Amino acid sequence: MLTKKETLLNLVELKPAQSEWHLPLFHAICIGTPLLICLLIDRFEYGLMATMPSLVALYYPNKLSTANKMLCMFLCSFTMIVSVAIGLLFSFNSIAAVLSFGIYSSAVHWLSNYYKLHYPRSFFFIMAASVMVCIPINADTMPLMVGLVALGTISTCIIAFIYSILTRTKEDSPSKVYIAFDSSFDAKQSLVVGLFMSISLYVAFYFDLNKPYWVPIACLTVLQGVNFSHMKIRSIHRVLGTSIGVGIAWVLSLYVSSPMAIIVGIMSLQFIIGNLIPRNYGLAVMFITPLTILLTDFNATDVGISSASMIDRLFDNIIGCIIGLIGGWVIYELDKKVLSIVKSNTSAH
Repeated sequence: MLTKKETLLNLVELKPAQSEWHLPLFHAICIGTPLLICLLIDRFEYGLMATMPSLVALYYPNKLSTANKMLCMFLCSFTMIVSVAIGLLFSFNSIAAVLSFGIYSSAVHWLSNYYKLHYPRSFFFIMAASVMVCIPINADTMPLMVGLVALGTISTCIIAFIYSILTRTKEDSPSKVYIAFDSSFDAKQSLVVGLFMSISLYVAFYFDLNKPYWVPIACLTVLQGVNFSHMKIRSIHRVLGTSIGVGIAWVLSLYVSSPMAIIVGIMSLQFIIGNLIPRNYGLAVMFITPLTILLTDFNATDVGISSASMIDRLFDNIIGCIIGLIGGWVIYELDKKVLSIVKSNTSAH
């Protein structure tokens, strides 16, 4: 367990940068490209739908060969499309949404850990499913929305391939294609994550929140911690970062008055986040919150966000963090029991 001093240091510590400066720029280009294309063809509302799957760029493995980089991007793109499709498919009913979301969250969390997917692991797949499962749509528009998501991932993969060629070095891993996996990963954690994803979405529906997906997103952020101490730090980061991030989003809403301004804002925020996430998660959340608001809460025909909406986002995040901490405690207790059983078996032999 971390001491109070170590906890405080974790909140404010700015770790050294571990990636090249152009990697966050690559992320920003990926997320802005669908918006720019749709703006040029006068379908900006389609761009907002196609931009979320572009977040698969964050899974780009920087130290592998081009073949392995593209394999990872293709698999993550497919998973993103499935996440959106699952969310849309079960959005017709709140009970079906809660149950399917929990089951899918368990499955994708287990797969992400089994195949040793690097951070942010299952986060954006579950986030996409949570947003889509909260959007009741007409069945006739579902193919269009899934198609837009597919186009967003295709544009990201094309940009990733070009970026991989331009930044290829001799230190990159051999070109042999392989898939790493960890068969020792305990599935119980994934079951707990799925359970608390369902609980968080149910709570959001029960209180009839305006944007219910914010609760499971905040809950998942906390559950992404590597241990209970880390989860507590994550929850503090999330609440403090969201509080400041809501203020940043409100300021942005005063100046963002056109689709082009939204594009510039989204790309700028993504560039900043790409630089901050590996250095200090709390600082990154300050910009993740306005980015998520721009991606999910903005309307292409009525650009702007109300002050009441900002307060709602903060309230939703606090609820999600509380549920996430309870889930983190359950995982911590399960890990303790497993560890004690292993120790007793070892001593018996």
